[in-house]
Amino acid sequence: MASLALKLTDAGLAAVQGAAGSDKVVLSHLGLTATPFDYAPTLTVLPGEFKRIDVTSGLAAAANITHLTAYDYSADVWSATGLGLFMSDGVLFAIYTGADVILSKAALAFALLAFDISFGSDVAANIEYGNALFTNPPATTEMRGVVELATLAEAKAGLDELRALTAAVAKASLLDWLGFTPLDADAYTAADVLAKLLTVHGAGSALDADLLDGFHGSAYDRIVERSLIENGGYEVYASGKKVTWGKVDIPQDTYVTFNLPVAHTEWVNPSLAVSTAGGITDVQDNTGITAIVGAPPTGIRLWNADNRTITVWIRTIGV
Repeated sequence: MASLALKLTDAGLAAVQGAAGSDKVVLSHLGLTATPFDYAPTLTVLPGEFKRIDVTSGLAAAANITHLTAYDYSADVWSATGLGLFMSDGVLFAIYTGADVILSKAALAFALLAFDISFGSDVAANIEYGNALFTNPPATTEMRGVVELATLAEAKAGLDELRALTAAVAKASLLDWLGFTPLDADAYTAADVLAKLLTVHGAGSALDADLLDGFHGSAYDRIVERSLIENGGYEVYASGKKVTWGKVDIPQDTYVTFNLPVAHTEWVNPSLAVSTAGGITDVQDNTGITAIVGAPPTGIRLWNADNRTITVWIRTIGV
């Protein structure tokens, strides 16, 4: 049962404000009513009071909460919607009113009334009930007492300041907060994890770690074969593109065939760079070379129409 919020009367407020040290306000009786009424601080009687019973014991459970115990040993049958606390001098101290029944008693039973009362201000330290040995106060951070255990739903919500957690509920709620999903330990041995990692690569992962200059590996044409040979070489790419290069010396008025180090099926016309053999200065009028590209493109036939030896550097690109 949640604590009942009582409101002080003017007389009750004056009493606790004047209480100090060992001179505390003593609450001795509990009045019961089944008549709903409007609260007013000027009330001096409990409207519709039908019964008044002795307060057996009580103590302060927190700065604004007291725990109260009272007994009704009579054969009376009653239900109460409101109550009033009376001081030892009979003056009305505080009241609670509502439309719903909060306490009830059957004829064949005696009533043990044990509940918590909260006040709108910190006045509990200035109140005493007499005998505090047989109370069951609620547990607080300042006092040992009775606690209600929180359900898993209440623990997950994490809002209740009074209910306590069992180990099982604490574990379940913590795992729920963390979003933890247990894994099958047998499926995640060291060897199994290693086997899983060996098949992981960065492609398509959207991680910068697998990028080169901001691009995935698929954006680059990878070299799958290459060779360096005498006076030349070649590279073959994953896309099928082929690049060859080489050098050939052509004496004057002579045909020479440059055989490609790897054959093309299609190509872009080769590029040629020409240099003159050292020591030759006599140049004919028909200086130059002629490239004759055969089909299939496995070689280039070169004609030197000059009267000097020509060195030709050749580079081809194709597939």
